[in-house]
Amino acid sequence: MPSYRVKISTSIGSRLQGHTQYAQYPNCNAGNPGDKFEFRSSCIVIACERSNAQKKDEIENNPSNTIHVQMKRALLLYYAANVQKARVYSISVHRIVKNVKTLITELKYDEKNQPLHLLPVTAMYQFNLGLLTQNGLGNSSHLYETILSHWLGAWTVSDRYEKFSRLWRCLEQLSVKAHHGAGTQEKQRLESLRSFIRGHAANLTESCHHVNGMTYAEFRAFFWKLLIFNNFKRSAGVGKYQEYRDYFEVNPESWTQLKGSNET
Repeated sequence: MPSYRVKISTSIGSRLQGHTQYAQYPNCNAGNPGDKFEFRSSCIVIACERSNAQKKDEIENNPSNTIHVQMKRALLLYYAANVQKARVYSISVHRIVKNVKTLITELKYDEKNQPLHLLPVTAMYQFNLGLLTQNGLGNSSHLYETILSHWLGAWTVSDRYEKFSRLWRCLEQLSVKAHHGAGTQEKQRLESLRSFIRGHAANLTESCHHVNGMTYAEFRAFFWKLLIFNNFKRSAGVGKYQEYRDYFEVNPESWTQLKGSNET
């Protein structure tokens, strides 16, 4: 069985330095520890084995290719941990058969064609690196990958409304993660999300500041307007609509204070 070695060369001083972990690839047998990820100061190395020959085009462009997926995972964690100084120089993949290395593909990057361009991120946003790698490569990694993707996406756009919308998606997905596998209904997740927002109001002041600067029309235009105004579809019947209305309704007085003089 041929072995493969993926090397992602990055900026010196990566905050992921020193972490080594095995992560299962898609459709991997449960008993298989998966591929070995090593996060070094200036590179990420993924060591793996595959039963079939991996082709250049598949690795580079096929989102279902298992090596492609693992490369994306590594980059996601690297960018999330190094938001202030993240830079990728190259990505290479070698096949190793009987100690003979063959280069399959090599991608080079300069300052202008980075895999991801991040805008300045507020220094207060930091991750626990141990938990970041553990969850980002763990059994529920697909959930955290979705959340991290939305979070990083928020720091690639300058439009504040788009940024707020993407960060809201993070909060929404974290609510789903909190109940994953518990068989809960959407109503219960909304209840938990509402309780979290109310219980952490002091930590959401910046978000409130941004929302307060939005016009009434802009606020209504967001995809998540149903969550705010309870204008849920009544296809499930009046009873289901009333559940949403009763369990996730913004206090009218609070809404009046929130929109202030912005109503149009």
